[in-house]
Amino acid sequence: MIETIKPNINLIFPRLAFTIMLLSNSYCFSQKTDFEKISRIHFQVLSNYQYDAERTEKLLDSLNRVKKGLTAEREQVLEKIIYSLELLNQKEVDSSFISCYAIFYSDLDLTHDDSLMLHQQLGHILLNSGEYVESKKHLLKALKIIRRHGYKNEGITSWLTTLYMNTRQYESAIHHLKKSETDSTTDKSVVYSNLGLMYLRNNNTASAMRYYRKTLRLALKGQSTDDFMYSYLGIANTYKQMGMEDSSLFYYKKCLLDTSGMTNWYPYIYANYNITEIYMNRQLYDSCNYYMKRFFLCPCLDFETKAWLYEFKADYYKKIGQSDDYLHNLKLASSSKDSLISELKRETNQISQISIQRLGLVEELLQAKSEKQEAIEQRSSLYRILFILSAFLLGLTIYFFAVRHKKNKELLIANEKLNDAKLNKLKLEEEKLLLEMKSKNIDLTQLITHITLNRQFIEDQKDKLNELQGLSADDIQFELQKYIREFNAIESVNLKLSSLQSRIDEVNSQLFLKLKEKFPDLTNNDLQICALHMLNLSSKEIAIIRNVTPKSIQVSRYRIKKKMGLTKDEDIVSYINKEFLSL
Repeated sequence: MIETIKPNINLIFPRLAFTIMLLSNSYCFSQKTDFEKISRIHFQVLSNYQYDAERTEKLLDSLNRVKKGLTAEREQVLEKIIYSLELLNQKEVDSSFISCYAIFYSDLDLTHDDSLMLHQQLGHILLNSGEYVESKKHLLKALKIIRRHGYKNEGITSWLTTLYMNTRQYESAIHHLKKSETDSTTDKSVVYSNLGLMYLRNNNTASAMRYYRKTLRLALKGQSTDDFMYSYLGIANTYKQMGMEDSSLFYYKKCLLDTSGMTNWYPYIYANYNITEIYMNRQLYDSCNYYMKRFFLCPCLDFETKAWLYEFKADYYKKIGQSDDYLHNLKLASSSKDSLISELKRETNQISQISIQRLGLVEELLQAKSEKQEAIEQRSSLYRILFILSAFLLGLTIYFFAVRHKKNKELLIANEKLNDAKLNKLKLEEEKLLLEMKSKNIDLTQLITHITLNRQFIEDQKDKLNELQGLSADDIQFELQKYIREFNAIESVNLKLSSLQSRIDEVNSQLFLKLKEKFPDLTNNDLQICALHMLNLSSKEIAIIRNVTPKSIQVSRYRIKKKMGLTKDEDIVSYINKEFLSL
Protein backbone atom coordinates (compact mmCIF):
# COMPACT_ATOMS: atom_id res chain seq x y z
CA MET A 1 0.00 0.00 0.00
CA ILE A 2 1.27 3.48 -0.94
CA GLU A 3 0.95 5.86 1.96
CA THR A 4 -0.47 9.30 1.33
CA ILE A 5 0.48 12.49 3.14
CA LYS A 6 -2.24 14.49 4.76
CA PRO A 7 -1.97 18.04 3.40
CA ASN A 8 -2.75 21.00 5.60
CA ILE A 9 -5.65 23.02 4.19
CA ASN A 10 -5.46 26.01 6.54
CA LEU A 11 -3.37 28.84 5.19
CA ILE A 12 -2.22 31.66 7.44
CA PHE A 13 -2.05 35.16 6.03
CA PRO A 14 1.49 36.39 5.28
CA ARG A 15 3.02 38.83 7.69
CA LEU A 16 1.92 42.29 6.79
CA ALA A 17 3.10 44.30 9.77
CA PHE A 18 5.25 46.58 7.66
CA THR A 19 2.28 47.68 5.53
CA ILE A 20 0.36 49.00 8.55
CA MET A 21 2.91 51.83 8.90
CA LEU A 22 2.05 53.24 5.48
CA LEU A 23 -1.47 54.26 4.58
CA SER A 24 -0.66 54.10 0.87
CA ASN A 25 -0.19 50.32 1.15
CA SER A 26 -3.75 49.65 2.30
CA TYR A 27 -4.89 48.82 -1.22
CA CYS A 28 -2.05 46.30 -1.65
CA PHE A 29 -2.97 44.75 1.69
CA SER A 30 -6.58 44.35 0.56
CA GLN A 31 -5.56 42.79 -2.76
CA LYS A 32 -3.16 40.35 -1.11
CA THR A 33 -5.74 39.42 1.53
CA ASP A 34 -8.31 38.69 -1.21
CA PHE A 35 -5.86 36.42 -2.95
CA GLU A 36 -4.98 34.62 0.31
CA LYS A 37 -8.68 33.87 0.75
CA ILE A 38 -9.10 32.72 -2.86
CA SER A 39 -5.93 30.61 -2.72
CA ARG A 40 -6.99 28.97 0.55
CA ILE A 41 -10.40 28.01 -0.85
CA HIS A 42 -8.77 26.80 -4.09
CA PHE A 43 -6.41 24.56 -2.11
CA GLN A 44 -9.29 23.21 -0.02
CA VAL A 45 -11.18 22.27 -3.19
CA LEU A 46 -8.16 20.35 -4.49
CA SER A 47 -7.81 18.58 -1.12
CA ASN A 48 -11.49 17.60 -0.79
CA TYR A 49 -12.94 16.91 -4.26
CA GLN A 50 -11.91 13.21 -4.11
CA TYR A 51 -13.50 12.62 -0.70
CA ASP A 52 -16.36 15.06 -0.09
CA ALA A 53 -18.31 16.36 -3.10
CA GLU A 54 -20.84 18.22 -0.93
CA ARG A 55 -18.15 20.19 0.91
CA THR A 56 -16.44 20.90 -2.41
CA GLU A 57 -19.69 22.40 -3.76
CA LYS A 58 -19.85 24.76 -0.79
CA LEU A 59 -16.25 25.80 -1.35
CA LEU A 60 -16.96 26.52 -5.02
CA ASP A 61 -19.94 28.67 -3.99
CA SER A 62 -17.61 30.60 -1.68
CA LEU A 63 -15.23 31.18 -4.60
CA ASN A 64 -18.09 32.50 -6.73
CA ARG A 65 -19.00 34.98 -4.00
CA VAL A 66 -15.42 36.16 -3.55
CA LYS A 67 -14.83 36.82 -7.26
CA LYS A 68 -17.55 39.52 -7.34
CA GLY A 69 -15.31 41.96 -5.47
CA LEU A 70 -12.50 41.74 -8.02
CA THR A 71 -11.75 43.72 -11.16
CA ALA A 72 -13.44 42.67 -14.40
CA GLU A 73 -10.28 41.11 -15.83
CA ARG A 74 -9.42 39.21 -12.64
CA GLU A 75 -13.02 38.07 -12.33
CA GLN A 76 -12.90 36.67 -15.88
CA VAL A 77 -9.76 34.64 -15.12
CA LEU A 78 -11.11 33.36 -11.78
CA GLU A 79 -14.38 32.37 -13.44
CA LYS A 80 -12.49 30.09 -15.84
CA ILE A 81 -10.47 28.59 -12.97
CA ILE A 82 -13.69 27.93 -11.01
CA TYR A 83 -15.14 26.20 -14.10
CA SER A 84 -12.09 23.91 -14.26
CA LEU A 85 -12.58 23.09 -10.54
CA GLU A 86 -16.25 22.28 -11.17
CA LEU A 87 -15.18 19.84 -13.88
CA LEU A 88 -12.75 18.27 -11.39
CA ASN A 89 -15.54 17.91 -8.81
CA GLN A 90 -17.66 16.17 -11.46
CA LYS A 91 -14.79 13.67 -11.94
CA GLU A 92 -14.10 15.05 -15.43
CA VAL A 93 -10.38 15.17 -14.76
CA ASP A 94 -9.35 15.27 -18.42
CA SER A 95 -11.66 18.23 -19.17
CA SER A 96 -10.42 20.08 -16.07
CA PHE A 97 -6.83 19.46 -17.08
CA ILE A 98 -7.42 20.72 -20.62
CA SER A 99 -9.30 23.74 -19.29
CA CYS A 100 -6.27 24.71 -17.17
CA TYR A 101 -3.94 24.45 -20.15
CA ALA A 102 -6.35 26.50 -22.26
CA ILE A 103 -6.25 29.30 -19.66
CA PHE A 104 -2.44 29.25 -19.72
CA TYR A 105 -2.26 29.64 -23.49
CA SER A 106 -5.14 32.12 -23.81
CA ASP A 107 -4.82 35.86 -24.41
CA LEU A 108 -5.83 36.61 -20.83
CA ASP A 109 -3.45 38.72 -18.80
CA LEU A 110 -2.55 36.32 -15.97
CA THR A 111 -1.14 37.61 -12.70
CA HIS A 112 1.34 35.63 -10.57
CA ASP A 113 -1.63 34.71 -8.33
CA ASP A 114 -3.46 33.16 -11.29
CA SER A 115 -0.32 31.32 -12.40
CA LEU A 116 0.14 29.93 -8.86
CA MET A 117 -3.37 28.46 -8.75
CA LEU A 118 -3.06 26.95 -12.24
CA HIS A 119 0.37 25.37 -11.56
CA GLN A 120 -0.96 24.09 -8.23
CA GLN A 121 -4.03 22.54 -9.86
CA LEU A 122 -2.13 20.99 -12.78
CA GLY A 123 0.53 19.60 -10.42
CA HIS A 124 -2.13 18.04 -8.19
CA ILE A 125 -4.01 16.45 -11.11
CA LEU A 126 -0.81 15.02 -12.60
CA LEU A 127 0.31 13.77 -9.17
CA ASN A 128 -2.94 11.83 -8.71
CA SER A 129 -2.61 10.53 -12.28
CA GLY A 130 0.87 9.19 -11.62
CA GLU A 131 2.65 11.56 -14.04
CA TYR A 132 5.29 12.52 -11.53
CA VAL A 133 7.74 14.21 -13.89
CA GLU A 134 5.19 16.68 -15.26
CA SER A 135 3.64 17.10 -11.81
CA LYS A 136 7.03 18.00 -10.34
CA LYS A 137 7.56 20.73 -12.97
CA HIS A 138 4.26 22.45 -12.11
CA LEU A 139 4.64 22.06 -8.33
CA LEU A 140 8.16 23.53 -8.36
CA LYS A 141 6.93 26.49 -10.43
CA ALA A 142 4.12 27.01 -7.91
CA LEU A 143 6.63 26.80 -5.05
CA LYS A 144 8.85 29.39 -6.73
CA ILE A 145 5.91 31.84 -6.97
CA ILE A 146 4.97 31.16 -3.34
CA ARG A 147 8.46 31.89 -2.03
CA ARG A 148 8.86 34.98 -4.19
CA HIS A 149 5.65 36.57 -2.88
CA GLY A 150 5.66 35.26 0.70
CA TYR A 151 2.59 32.97 0.64
CA LYS A 152 2.06 29.86 2.78
CA ASN A 153 3.21 26.70 1.01
CA GLU A 154 2.27 23.75 3.19
CA GLY A 155 0.09 22.27 0.43
CA ILE A 156 2.83 22.32 -2.17
CA THR A 157 5.32 20.97 0.37
CA SER A 158 3.03 18.02 1.18
CA TRP A 159 2.38 17.22 -2.45
CA LEU A 160 6.07 17.39 -3.37
CA THR A 161 6.86 15.13 -0.41
CA THR A 162 4.22 12.65 -1.60
CA LEU A 163 5.73 12.80 -5.10
CA TYR A 164 9.26 12.11 -3.82
CA MET A 165 7.99 9.35 -1.54
CA ASN A 166 5.99 7.62 -4.29
CA THR A 167 9.05 7.69 -6.52
CA ARG A 168 11.21 6.52 -3.56
CA GLN A 169 13.37 9.64 -3.75
CA TYR A 170 13.70 9.90 0.03
CA GLU A 171 16.93 11.91 -0.03
CA SER A 172 15.39 14.44 -2.46
CA ALA A 173 12.34 14.69 -0.22
CA ILE A 174 14.51 15.31 2.85
CA HIS A 175 16.56 17.93 0.99
CA HIS A 176 13.38 19.71 -0.13
CA LEU A 177 11.86 19.62 3.34
CA LYS A 178 15.08 20.82 4.97
CA LYS A 179 15.06 23.79 2.63
CA SER A 180 11.42 24.47 3.55
CA GLU A 181 12.29 24.23 7.26
CA THR A 182 14.14 27.56 7.07
CA ASP A 183 11.37 29.19 5.02
CA SER A 184 9.36 31.60 7.19
CA THR A 185 6.27 31.13 4.98
CA THR A 186 6.01 27.38 5.65
CA ASP A 187 3.93 25.70 8.38
CA LYS A 188 6.60 24.04 10.50
CA SER A 189 4.30 21.25 11.77
CA VAL A 190 3.72 20.00 8.22
CA VAL A 191 7.45 20.15 7.44
CA TYR A 192 8.39 18.32 10.66
CA SER A 193 5.74 15.64 10.11
CA ASN A 194 6.87 14.96 6.57
CA LEU A 195 10.55 14.97 7.57
CA GLY A 196 9.76 12.37 10.23
CA LEU A 197 8.08 10.16 7.64
CA MET A 198 10.99 10.48 5.17
CA TYR A 199 13.59 9.65 7.83
CA LEU A 200 11.48 6.67 8.92
CA ARG A 201 11.31 5.41 5.34
CA ASN A 202 15.09 5.89 5.12
CA ASN A 203 15.50 3.80 8.33
CA ASN A 204 16.80 6.79 10.34
CA THR A 205 14.57 6.26 13.38
CA ALA A 206 16.44 8.74 15.63
CA SER A 207 15.89 11.66 13.22
CA ALA A 208 12.33 10.49 12.55
CA MET A 209 11.51 10.48 16.28
CA ARG A 210 13.09 13.95 16.74
CA TYR A 211 10.88 15.53 14.08
CA TYR A 212 7.70 13.72 15.19
CA ARG A 213 8.33 15.01 18.72
CA LYS A 214 8.71 18.55 17.32
CA THR A 215 5.36 18.16 15.53
CA LEU A 216 3.72 16.99 18.76
CA ARG A 217 5.17 19.92 20.76
CA LEU A 218 3.75 22.39 18.24
CA ALA A 219 0.36 20.66 18.45
CA LEU A 220 0.38 20.83 22.26
CA LYS A 221 1.23 24.57 22.10
CA GLY A 222 -1.66 25.18 19.76
CA GLN A 223 0.72 26.37 17.00
CA SER A 224 0.07 23.44 14.69
CA THR A 225 -2.59 23.54 11.99
CA ASP A 226 -2.52 19.71 11.91
CA ASP A 227 -4.35 17.43 14.37
CA PHE A 228 -2.68 15.19 16.92
CA MET A 229 -3.43 11.97 15.02
CA TYR A 230 -0.53 12.29 12.56
CA SER A 231 1.91 13.12 15.36
CA TYR A 232 0.81 10.12 17.38
CA LEU A 233 0.81 7.85 14.33
CA GLY A 234 4.33 8.91 13.35
CA ILE A 235 5.71 8.36 16.87
CA ALA A 236 3.97 4.96 17.05
CA ASN A 237 5.37 3.84 13.69
CA THR A 238 8.86 4.90 14.80
CA TYR A 239 8.60 2.96 18.05
CA LYS A 240 7.34 -0.09 16.12
CA GLN A 241 10.28 0.06 13.70
CA MET A 242 12.60 0.35 16.73
CA GLY A 243 11.01 -2.82 18.21
CA MET A 244 9.37 -1.00 21.14
CA GLU A 245 5.87 -2.49 20.75
CA ASP A 246 4.45 -1.31 24.08
CA SER A 247 5.30 2.31 23.35
CA SER A 248 3.95 1.98 19.82
CA LEU A 249 0.66 0.48 21.16
CA PHE A 250 0.31 3.44 23.52
CA TYR A 251 0.52 6.01 20.69
CA TYR A 252 -1.54 3.91 18.22
CA LYS A 253 -4.39 3.86 20.77
CA LYS A 254 -4.07 7.66 21.18
CA CYS A 255 -4.93 7.95 17.48
CA LEU A 256 -8.27 6.18 18.15
CA LEU A 257 -9.43 8.41 21.01
CA ASP A 258 -11.30 11.03 18.93
CA THR A 259 -12.85 10.44 15.49
CA SER A 260 -15.35 13.33 15.51
CA GLY A 261 -15.19 15.59 12.43
CA MET A 262 -12.67 13.25 10.81
CA THR A 263 -12.24 13.77 7.05
CA ASN A 264 -9.10 11.69 6.46
CA TRP A 265 -9.44 8.21 7.93
CA TYR A 266 -5.95 7.03 7.05
CA PRO A 267 -4.42 7.42 10.60
CA TYR A 268 -7.44 5.68 12.15
CA ILE A 269 -7.33 2.66 9.80
CA TYR A 270 -3.55 2.35 9.93
CA ALA A 271 -3.56 2.51 13.76
CA ASN A 272 -6.17 -0.29 13.95
CA TYR A 273 -4.18 -2.40 11.50
CA ASN A 274 -0.90 -2.04 13.41
CA ILE A 275 -2.55 -2.73 16.79
CA THR A 276 -4.15 -5.88 15.32
CA GLU A 277 -0.78 -6.98 13.87
CA ILE A 278 0.98 -6.55 17.23
CA TYR A 279 -1.75 -8.47 19.12
CA MET A 280 -1.68 -11.21 16.47
CA ASN A 281 2.07 -11.64 17.00
CA ARG A 282 1.35 -11.91 20.74
CA GLN A 283 -1.52 -14.37 20.01
CA LEU A 284 -4.09 -12.15 21.73
CA TYR A 285 -6.86 -13.15 19.31
CA ASP A 286 -9.78 -11.60 21.17
CA SER A 287 -8.11 -8.20 20.97
CA CYS A 288 -7.38 -8.87 17.31
CA ASN A 289 -11.05 -9.54 16.59
CA TYR A 290 -12.05 -6.35 18.42
CA TYR A 291 -9.77 -4.13 16.38
CA MET A 292 -10.41 -5.92 13.06
CA LYS A 293 -14.12 -5.09 13.37
CA ARG A 294 -13.16 -1.40 13.29
CA PHE A 295 -11.32 -1.72 9.94
CA PHE A 296 -14.33 -0.82 7.83
CA LEU A 297 -15.86 1.99 9.89
CA CYS A 298 -14.42 4.44 7.39
CA PRO A 299 -17.18 5.42 4.88
CA CYS A 300 -14.86 6.08 1.92
CA LEU A 301 -12.30 3.26 1.64
CA ASP A 302 -10.76 2.78 -1.79
CA PHE A 303 -10.42 -0.66 -3.43
CA GLU A 304 -6.69 -0.87 -2.78
CA THR A 305 -7.15 -0.37 0.96
CA LYS A 306 -10.08 -2.82 1.04
CA ALA A 307 -8.03 -5.48 -0.77
CA TRP A 308 -5.14 -4.96 1.64
CA LEU A 309 -7.40 -5.25 4.73
CA TYR A 310 -9.28 -8.31 3.40
CA GLU A 311 -5.97 -10.04 2.68
CA PHE A 312 -4.77 -9.26 6.18
CA LYS A 313 -7.98 -10.72 7.68
CA ALA A 314 -7.67 -13.78 5.44
CA ASP A 315 -4.11 -14.40 6.65
CA TYR A 316 -5.28 -13.95 10.23
CA TYR A 317 -8.14 -16.49 9.89
CA LYS A 318 -5.83 -18.91 8.07
CA LYS A 319 -3.35 -18.65 10.93
CA ILE A 320 -5.97 -19.45 13.58
CA GLY A 321 -7.52 -22.20 11.44
CA GLN A 322 -10.91 -20.69 10.56
CA SER A 323 -11.10 -21.81 6.92
CA ASP A 324 -14.59 -20.46 6.17
CA ASP A 325 -13.70 -16.94 7.28
CA TYR A 326 -10.39 -17.32 5.48
CA LEU A 327 -12.07 -18.21 2.17
CA HIS A 328 -14.71 -15.50 2.59
CA ASN A 329 -12.16 -12.74 3.17
CA LEU A 330 -9.93 -14.12 0.41
CA LYS A 331 -12.90 -13.91 -1.97
CA LEU A 332 -13.61 -10.32 -0.84
CA ALA A 333 -9.96 -9.43 -1.33
CA SER A 334 -10.01 -10.92 -4.83
CA SER A 335 -13.19 -8.96 -5.66
CA SER A 336 -11.61 -5.76 -4.38
CA LYS A 337 -8.51 -6.45 -6.47
CA ASP A 338 -10.66 -7.00 -9.56
CA SER A 339 -12.41 -3.71 -8.90
CA LEU A 340 -9.02 -2.09 -8.32
CA ILE A 341 -7.72 -3.48 -11.61
CA SER A 342 -10.80 -2.17 -13.44
CA GLU A 343 -10.37 1.19 -11.77
CA LEU A 344 -6.67 1.28 -12.66
CA LYS A 345 -7.48 0.37 -16.27
CA ARG A 346 -10.06 3.11 -16.37
CA GLU A 347 -7.60 5.54 -14.84
CA THR A 348 -4.90 4.39 -17.29
CA ASN A 349 -7.25 4.93 -20.19
CA GLN A 350 -8.22 8.25 -18.71
CA ILE A 351 -4.56 9.22 -18.36
CA SER A 352 -3.86 8.14 -21.93
CA GLN A 353 -6.87 10.09 -23.12
CA ILE A 354 -5.70 13.11 -21.11
CA SER A 355 -2.22 12.79 -22.60
CA ILE A 356 -3.60 12.52 -26.13
CA GLN A 357 -6.00 15.42 -25.60
CA ARG A 358 -3.26 17.40 -23.92
CA LEU A 359 -0.92 16.82 -26.86
CA GLY A 360 -3.69 17.81 -29.27
CA LEU A 361 -4.51 20.87 -27.19
CA VAL A 362 -0.86 21.81 -26.90
CA GLU A 363 -0.44 21.41 -30.66
CA GLU A 364 -3.52 23.58 -31.27
CA LEU A 365 -2.39 26.16 -28.74
CA LEU A 366 1.15 26.13 -30.13
CA GLN A 367 -0.26 26.51 -33.64
CA ALA A 368 -2.39 29.43 -32.50
CA LYS A 369 0.56 30.88 -30.65
CA SER A 370 2.75 30.38 -33.73
CA GLU A 371 0.19 32.13 -35.93
CA LYS A 372 -0.09 34.93 -33.40
CA GLN A 373 3.70 35.16 -33.21
CA GLU A 374 3.90 35.22 -37.00
CA ALA A 375 1.34 38.02 -37.14
CA ILE A 376 3.31 39.89 -34.48
CA GLU A 377 6.52 39.37 -36.45
CA GLN A 378 4.83 40.62 -39.62
CA ARG A 379 3.64 43.70 -37.77
CA SER A 380 7.10 44.05 -36.29
CA SER A 381 8.63 43.80 -39.76
CA LEU A 382 6.22 46.44 -41.03
CA TYR A 383 7.00 48.64 -38.05
CA ARG A 384 10.71 48.06 -38.67
CA ILE A 385 10.35 49.09 -42.31
CA LEU A 386 8.33 52.15 -41.32
CA PHE A 387 10.89 52.98 -38.66
CA ILE A 388 13.80 52.61 -41.11
CA LEU A 389 11.95 54.67 -43.72
CA SER A 390 11.11 57.33 -41.14
CA ALA A 391 14.70 57.33 -39.92
CA PHE A 392 15.93 57.65 -43.53
CA LEU A 393 13.54 60.53 -44.24
CA LEU A 394 14.49 62.17 -40.97
CA GLY A 395 18.17 61.75 -41.78
CA LEU A 396 17.63 63.10 -45.29
CA THR A 397 15.75 66.11 -43.89
CA ILE A 398 18.48 66.73 -41.31
CA TYR A 399 21.15 66.42 -44.06
CA PHE A 400 19.22 68.83 -46.31
CA PHE A 401 18.88 71.41 -43.56
CA ALA A 402 22.51 70.89 -42.53
CA VAL A 403 23.71 71.50 -46.11
CA ARG A 404 21.40 74.48 -46.41
CA HIS A 405 22.59 75.84 -43.10
CA LYS A 406 26.20 75.33 -44.16
CA LYS A 407 25.61 77.17 -47.44
CA ASN A 408 23.77 79.98 -45.66
CA LYS A 409 26.61 80.19 -43.17
CA GLU A 410 29.20 80.29 -45.95
CA LEU A 411 27.14 82.93 -47.79
CA LEU A 412 26.80 84.93 -44.59
CA ILE A 413 30.55 84.71 -43.99
CA ALA A 414 31.22 85.78 -47.60
CA ASN A 415 28.80 88.72 -47.24
CA GLU A 416 30.44 89.68 -43.97
CA LYS A 417 33.85 89.59 -45.62
CA LEU A 418 32.54 91.65 -48.56
CA ASN A 419 30.92 94.15 -46.22
CA ASP A 420 34.12 94.31 -44.17
CA ALA A 421 36.08 94.98 -47.38
CA LYS A 422 33.65 97.70 -48.43
CA LEU A 423 33.73 99.16 -44.95
CA ASN A 424 37.52 99.17 -44.94
CA LYS A 425 37.54 100.80 -48.36
CA LEU A 426 35.11 103.46 -47.19
CA LYS A 427 37.22 104.04 -44.08
CA LEU A 428 40.32 104.45 -46.22
CA GLU A 429 38.50 106.83 -48.55
CA GLU A 430 37.20 108.78 -45.57
CA GLU A 431 40.65 108.98 -44.04
CA LYS A 432 42.07 110.10 -47.37
CA LEU A 433 39.31 112.67 -47.72
CA LEU A 434 39.86 113.91 -44.17
CA LEU A 435 43.58 114.26 -44.84
CA GLU A 436 42.89 116.17 -48.05
CA MET A 437 40.32 118.36 -46.30
CA LYS A 438 42.82 119.04 -43.52
CA SER A 439 45.39 120.05 -46.10
CA LYS A 440 42.86 122.26 -47.85
CA ASN A 441 41.89 123.86 -44.54
CA ILE A 442 45.51 124.84 -43.99
CA ASP A 443 45.80 126.26 -47.52
CA LEU A 444 42.47 127.98 -47.14
CA THR A 445 43.46 129.60 -43.89
CA GLN A 446 46.62 130.91 -45.48
CA LEU A 447 44.70 132.19 -48.52
CA ILE A 448 42.07 133.88 -46.37
CA THR A 449 44.88 135.72 -44.61
CA HIS A 450 46.37 136.73 -47.98
CA ILE A 451 42.98 137.82 -49.28
CA THR A 452 42.37 139.91 -46.18
CA LEU A 453 45.81 141.52 -46.57
CA ASN A 454 45.20 141.98 -50.30
CA ARG A 455 41.99 143.85 -49.70
CA GLN A 456 43.61 145.90 -47.01
CA PHE A 457 46.43 146.60 -49.49
CA ILE A 458 43.95 147.76 -52.15
CA GLU A 459 42.31 150.13 -49.68
CA ASP A 460 45.72 151.49 -48.69
CA GLN A 461 46.73 151.92 -52.32
CA LYS A 462 43.61 153.91 -53.04
CA ASP A 463 44.58 156.32 -50.33
CA LYS A 464 48.18 156.49 -51.69
CA LEU A 465 46.95 157.13 -55.25
CA ASN A 466 45.03 160.10 -53.97
CA GLU A 467 48.24 161.35 -52.39
CA LEU A 468 50.14 161.18 -55.77
CA GLN A 469 48.35 164.21 -57.10
CA GLY A 470 50.60 166.59 -55.31
CA LEU A 471 53.94 164.85 -56.20
CA SER A 472 56.47 165.50 -58.98
CA ALA A 473 56.81 163.38 -62.09
CA ASP A 474 59.90 161.49 -60.83
CA ASP A 475 58.29 160.74 -57.51
CA ILE A 476 55.12 159.58 -59.25
CA GLN A 477 57.17 157.23 -61.49
CA PHE A 478 59.01 155.85 -58.48
CA GLU A 479 55.78 155.29 -56.60
CA LEU A 480 54.14 153.61 -59.64
CA GLN A 481 56.98 151.11 -59.98
CA LYS A 482 56.56 150.31 -56.32
CA TYR A 483 52.79 149.87 -56.85
CA ILE A 484 53.47 147.52 -59.83
CA ARG A 485 55.61 145.22 -57.65
CA GLU A 486 52.92 145.15 -55.00
CA PHE A 487 50.18 144.40 -57.57
CA ASN A 488 52.27 141.53 -58.99
CA ALA A 489 52.30 140.01 -55.50
CA ILE A 490 48.53 140.44 -55.31
CA GLU A 491 48.14 138.67 -58.67
CA SER A 492 50.10 135.67 -57.33
CA VAL A 493 47.66 135.49 -54.44
CA ASN A 494 44.68 135.51 -56.82
CA LEU A 495 46.18 132.64 -58.80
CA LYS A 496 46.47 130.61 -55.61
CA LEU A 497 42.83 131.43 -54.77
CA SER A 498 41.72 130.14 -58.16
CA SER A 499 43.75 126.94 -57.64
CA LEU A 500 42.14 126.47 -54.18
CA GLN A 501 38.64 126.72 -55.66
CA SER A 502 39.41 124.01 -58.23
CA ARG A 503 40.87 121.75 -55.54
CA ILE A 504 37.76 122.25 -53.34
CA ASP A 505 35.57 121.33 -56.30
CA GLU A 506 37.71 118.23 -56.93
CA VAL A 507 37.51 116.98 -53.34
CA ASN A 508 33.76 117.57 -53.05
CA SER A 509 32.76 116.33 -56.51
CA GLN A 510 31.19 113.06 -55.09
CA LEU A 511 29.44 115.04 -52.38
CA PHE A 512 28.12 117.50 -54.98
CA LEU A 513 26.71 114.59 -57.03
CA LYS A 514 24.90 113.12 -54.03
CA LEU A 515 23.48 116.48 -52.98
CA LYS A 516 22.43 117.27 -56.55
CA GLU A 517 20.78 113.84 -56.90
CA LYS A 518 18.70 114.30 -53.75
CA PHE A 519 18.12 118.07 -54.06
CA PRO A 520 17.98 118.96 -57.81
CA ASP A 521 17.11 122.65 -57.01
CA LEU A 522 20.57 123.36 -55.55
CA THR A 523 22.74 125.61 -57.76
CA ASN A 524 26.50 125.38 -58.18
CA ASN A 525 26.84 128.47 -55.97
CA ASP A 526 24.75 126.69 -53.28
CA LEU A 527 26.96 123.60 -53.56
CA GLN A 528 30.16 125.65 -53.19
CA ILE A 529 28.79 127.43 -50.12
CA CYS A 530 27.86 124.00 -48.64
CA ALA A 531 31.43 122.82 -49.29
CA LEU A 532 32.88 125.91 -47.59
CA HIS A 533 30.58 125.33 -44.62
CA MET A 534 31.85 121.72 -44.47
CA LEU A 535 35.33 123.24 -43.94
CA ASN A 536 33.97 124.80 -40.70
CA LEU A 537 34.37 128.38 -42.08
CA SER A 538 32.34 131.21 -40.61
CA SER A 539 30.01 133.33 -42.69
CA LYS A 540 32.51 136.20 -42.53
CA GLU A 541 35.34 134.00 -43.83
CA ILE A 542 33.13 132.63 -46.63
CA ALA A 543 32.11 136.20 -47.51
CA ILE A 544 35.79 137.20 -47.87
CA ILE A 545 36.46 134.17 -50.13
CA ARG A 546 33.31 134.80 -52.19
CA ASN A 547 33.99 138.58 -52.26
CA VAL A 548 30.51 139.30 -50.91
CA THR A 549 29.11 140.65 -47.70
CA PRO A 550 28.42 138.31 -44.71
CA LYS A 551 24.72 139.18 -45.03
CA SER A 552 24.68 137.64 -48.52
CA ILE A 553 26.14 134.39 -47.13
CA GLN A 554 23.46 134.23 -44.41
CA VAL A 555 20.73 134.72 -47.03
CA SER A 556 22.27 131.97 -49.19
CA ARG A 557 22.39 129.62 -46.20
CA TYR A 558 18.72 130.26 -45.43
CA ARG A 559 17.82 129.52 -49.05
CA ILE A 560 19.82 126.24 -48.99
CA LYS A 561 18.06 125.06 -45.78
CA LYS A 562 14.72 125.73 -47.39
CA LYS A 563 15.64 123.70 -50.49
CA MET A 564 16.82 120.83 -48.25
CA GLY A 565 13.68 120.94 -46.08
CA LEU A 566 15.57 121.78 -42.89
CA THR A 567 14.20 123.77 -39.99
CA LYS A 568 15.74 126.97 -38.74
CA ASP A 569 17.44 125.21 -35.83
CA GLU A 570 18.96 122.39 -37.91
CA ASP A 571 22.57 122.72 -39.02
CA ILE A 572 23.59 122.14 -42.68
CA VAL A 573 26.98 120.67 -41.75
CA SER A 574 25.49 118.15 -39.22
CA TYR A 575 22.82 117.09 -41.69
CA ILE A 576 25.32 116.49 -44.54
CA ASN A 577 27.67 114.55 -42.23
CA LYS A 578 24.82 112.35 -41.01
CA GLU A 579 23.10 111.69 -44.32
CA PHE A 580 25.96 111.66 -46.86
CA LEU A 581 29.30 111.18 -45.12
CA SER A 582 28.54 108.71 -42.24
CA LEU A 583 29.52 105.03 -42.72
